[in-house]
Order: sequence, then structure tokens, then C-alpha cells
Amino acid sequence: MFHKIKYILLFVVFANFFSCTFKGKISQDESLQADMSLLDSLVIQSSSFKTIFIPKSTFRLDRSGYYRSLKSTVYAVRDSILIIQLNTSLGIKVAKSIFAKDSICFFDLQEGKGYTFDYQYLSLAMGFDVNFIAIQNLFLGLYDPNFPFFSYNTGASILTESDCLVEGSLQIESSDNSINSPGLISFNYSKTFCKLNSYSISTRANQNIFSLDYIWGSEIYNSFPQRIEIDFNFFDQIIGIDFDFKSIKRNSEISVSSDFPNIKVIPLPLEHEVF
Repeated sequence: MFHKIKYILLFVVFANFFSCTFKGKISQDESLQADMSLLDSLVIQSSSFKTIFIPKSTFRLDRSGYYRSLKSTVYAVRDSILIIQLNTSLGIKVAKSIFAKDSICFFDLQEGKGYTFDYQYLSLAMGFDVNFIAIQNLFLGLYDPNFPFFSYNTGASILTESDCLVEGSLQIESSDNSINSPGLISFNYSKTFCKLNSYSISTRANQNIFSLDYIWGSEIYNSFPQRIEIDFNFFDQIIGIDFDFKSIKRNSEISVSSDFPNIKVIPLPLEHEVF
């Protein structure tokens, strides 16, 4: 008798669990409205922060099969500057990248070399147009419908939902002036916690690759992502970068050095490659 009751209880638990399964596709109008609503939920209000300081994060680099894991510190002044410094686990400085509005400066601190280039150079290297705002929004998880330069094919939109969870995808197409091929945005959304769990974009065209994944933690949906994974072309190499953010401080007054006076900085023309 005890075993029978135990199996009945087990059946009830499974029945409750599977009652939260997908009901199937909903109508196209509802699908489109819900899809765009979920994507819009990624927007962080402009008043949310002026500065961001991420003192502890893990940085992993995959450069054409060469892997390296480092510690990183990130500092950003909204719409002005983004600084990423990489250190070894022992605290030895390895590299620093400084993204300003009009230019980028990269310091290879192990080699004692510095390079500066503009966003036209970076756009050529990656295979599509980027600027400072696009890089800032990409890195901080600020959703920008104009980056990458896709339009949405709502006819191919799919959304499935249950009482607890929404999952969906948007087929995305190249705009007329874009070199990108059709790709896909996929997402899943926990209604219970009203937050976006993940967000990804991937596209491939003319041997150009761009893939972007965000993973949020347990905070509300408009928090900064806990993990970012980016894969992209840099000329003839494929670069993979992963960031795990351990803590984030908003609107902190932090003094950050943005140059190294003992390192000569070399300007890079468009036909030159740095890596």
C-alpha cells in the first residue's frame, strides 16, 4: 500500500510538471506582438547608469584554436569610453583596450607595443559596419535593433508558450545595404520571474561570422548580462571571446588610467593587420 501511494504521488508531481509544457504556436499577430515585446524588454533605460565598473570578471580568448583564460576589469562611461584591462591570475597586466568615440587603442603590455585605429578599420576587419555606440551596446547587453543591421522576417516568426515559459525565434534578414546573410534571434523568457534568460544572434556570409549570446542571472530582466559569448571575424582569423561578470558597480567614481606613456603607439592604416 505504501509503495502504491508513493507511485501515485510521483505521478501527481510529474503531471503538475508537464502541465507547464508548451501549448503550441499561437496566432501570427499575437506571435509578432509578443516577440517584439520580449526583444524590447532588453532595453536598459538611459537613466539607469552613467558609469559602469566591473572589477572582477573572467575573460576567455579563442583565437583560431589558441585558448587563453585571463582576469579582466571593465570600466565604461556611458556613450563616451569603454576600457577593458586583462591580467593574469597573478595580477600581471597583459593587455588593455580603450574604445573612445572616434578611435580604439590597444596596448600589448607583454610586448610593450601599442596600436591605434578607427572604427572604419574595425568594420573592415569584422565584415560589417560598427561604431562606438554599437560596441558599447553589444558589450553591455543594451539591445539595439539597428545592430547588427538586420530586418525582421515576421512571417517566419515562431513563438510557443506555457503558463510558465515563453520560447521563440525571429527569422532575420539582411537589409539592402548589409553584407550579412539571414540569421536567427532566439530567446526564452520565464514569466514567473519576468526576465529574459538568454538572447542570441548568429549570421554567416562570405566567410564572415558573427555570433552573440547573452545569459542573464537571477536578477530582473533589465539587469546587465552575467555572461557574454561573442564569435567574430578579424580579417582572416576567427576570434571567440567569453566574459563572465562577477560583480557590477553602477555610477561609481573610479579613476582609471587610459594610457601608458612609455609605450609608443603605432597608427594602423586600413591595409595593415595588427594580429
